[in-house]
Amino acid sequence: MGIETLTRSAKITYEEWFAQQPNGIDRLLFPLSDADTSASFMMDRFIQTPAGIVYRDANNQSHIRPYEPGTGYIYNVPRASEKTPIGEELRDAAITGVDPTSSQTTHVQKLLSDIVKDHVAGHNVTKWKQAIDVIFEGEFYAKGDSGTDINLGIDFDRASANELTHDFTSTDTQPIAFKEMQDQLIAQGSPTSNIIAILGETYLNDFFTDTDITAYLQANSATQLLEMQMMPESLKGNSQIKVLATYRAPNMIVPVYVCSFSPGAVYYPYKGASATDWITKTKAAMFSLDSPRYYITRGMDIRNDSGETQRVVGDIVFDTYSENDPIVDFLRSQTRHIFIPGNINHTVVSTGTFS
Repeated sequence: MGIETLTRSAKITYEEWFAQQPNGIDRLLFPLSDADTSASFMMDRFIQTPAGIVYRDANNQSHIRPYEPGTGYIYNVPRASEKTPIGEELRDAAITGVDPTSSQTTHVQKLLSDIVKDHVAGHNVTKWKQAIDVIFEGEFYAKGDSGTDINLGIDFDRASANELTHDFTSTDTQPIAFKEMQDQLIAQGSPTSNIIAILGETYLNDFFTDTDITAYLQANSATQLLEMQMMPESLKGNSQIKVLATYRAPNMIVPVYVCSFSPGAVYYPYKGASATDWITKTKAAMFSLDSPRYYITRGMDIRNDSGETQRVVGDIVFDTYSENDPIVDFLRSQTRHIFIPGNINHTVVSTGTFS
């Protein structure tokens, strides 16, 4: 019995896999699901602007009140798919966590498990970034190879009045910014319940060092104008969003949950790309969790176990197919989804200028 056999039990395998959780920020921000095997999604959108009634003199006709029926939108839902070839060289390669003398079946099972995890991570980080971008940028991005724009994205045409700027090197302060963001939300008819603000890194640092904010903390700790969390809690059980404070500036209608986003993984838009910020450091977005937002999934074509084409729908769909000479098996993952806000103007974004 050799030394290698005697000491093999002492071997430790360390693996780090990120972005495997199925319920990320995309599910929190877009909780209303609509799944169908069709290719598109239709939404009839009617956004009322309330207007008062008009009185009339006696014996005069009633005033005509026009009715606008709203607008129908058809969204063609983009598809994405990636595949990993498993050829002779990969099937023979050493796989972490598998003993070199293990059976080929064990080896291949671990190989497939690792590839699936890599695909899942890629899908999840893309969806998280897309969900954030709809809130912060007012657009759903669906980029092609190497991040190229292939005209599959959707601009939801957010009102320019919802794109605020605040110069914190001059007269603006965090209380001013928060009140203006909330006032604009309310002016657009947003629900006033469960309003949150997600802040980029620079914006967040400025919030907690703003002299007016610290003054509120010292003077109003018992009045709930500002309550900071020493141990931040997850927002509605979502570990990626942490509630750092509950804040209501003077003359604000309702308090706001001040939040940070921390997904536990660096964002790379595609393999080989440089890291990109999840949220622009100088931006903050305010919105109500109670404003409807939709998570749409549509049909994709796969090869089933019988080799036939099958139409399915799901968050991530996997299938396999093969080439015969040399023998190469492909594991393929697909997604066909889009995130749609009921009213994009129920989001307000502030871009700050900082020293």
